[in-house]
Amino acid sequence: MRFVVYATHAAWAGQLEQWPVRALFGDAVTLVDSALPGRSLVAGELLPVSFTWQAQASGDLALKVFVQLLDGANHIVGQRDAPLMALAVGQTAVDRHAVLIEPGTPPGSYRLIVGLYDAVTGQRLPVAGGDHVELGEIRIERPAVPLAPAAIRATYPADRTLGPLKLLGYERHALGAADKADPSLARGTPLHVALYWQR
Repeated sequence: MRFVVYATHAAWAGQLEQWPVRALFGDAVTLVDSALPGRSLVAGELLPVSFTWQAQASGDLALKVFVQLLDGANHIVGQRDAPLMALAVGQTAVDRHAVLIEPGTPPGSYRLIVGLYDAVTGQRLPVAGGDHVELGEIRIERPAVPLAPAAIRATYPADRTLGPLKLLGYERHALGAADKADPSLARGTPLHVALYWQR
């Protein structure tokens, strides 16, 4: 049995603030603007974002959008990768995403970035001297009620006490590939590790 809950952007109606961007990725697609929540979020919630894209040139590349929430050391605390919709030259369309803020994310301010990459090679498209666009900071707050240990569904469960802490489980996968069953990594591929602790 599988239970799934879907979130729609209608739930955030009136809570997203529009910001102009005007960033050209490669010579193919322009990010016209973005819409972000105008309030802080709680760890465990979804971060809703939307982008307006405009195609500048036709191309054969299969592009993907990546949205990442980064801490001060550039560690990823939330990520969303999805195919970019097919656009005709000059066409403009709105693209909506929701990034899960992992339960247990420490409270504080985090940088939100967006970019495009080739779905085949993984190569990011250049934009304004870099490979992503900074969208600003998102404030994350601590939840009023801690997540119950029974709610942790780690891919690799553990039951190990280390001093005052207990390791409940962990995740490990290639960066941006949490949904892939193959745990193997090519040389040079970043490894994403998430540890679930209980005090």
